[in-house]
Amino acid sequence: MKIEDRFQEVLDRVRGLGAIMLLDKEGETILMARKPELDDYDVELFGAQAAVLLAKEIEGKSIDFLFLKGEGGSAATLLLEHHYFLSMYFTERSFAGYAEKWMEELADHVNQEFF
Repeated sequence: MKIEDRFQEVLDRVRGLGAIMLLDKEGETILMARKPELDDYDVELFGAQAAVLLAKEIEGKSIDFLFLKGEGGSAATLLLEHHYFLSMYFTERSFAGYAEKWMEELADHVNQEFF
C-alpha cells in the first residue's frame, strides 16, 4: 500500500486525529493527510515546530518521541531514521501510548517505502 493511502486510512480510522505529517530534517512537510477543516499552513507550521524540538540534542543525546496535550487537543512527533519526523495532530485530547502505537505502525510503512 502506498504511504499516501496508508496516511489517509489511518486519518479516517483513528479517533480524533486531524492530521498526519512526514517532515524532513529541516521541518519541511514531505507528505500530509489532514481533515478538510484544518488549514494547511497551520498544520505544517505546527509539525515544523515539533520537528525542530526533536532535532535538538543535549549532551549528544536526542529525544525520539514528543507528546503534547492541551485543552481540546493533543499532538505527537516521532523521530525516524535519517532525521525525518512523523507528526500527528489530534483535534481532541488523546493519550501518549495511543498516539505512539499508531505512529510506530506508520513508521514501519514509511521506513519500508522511503528507506
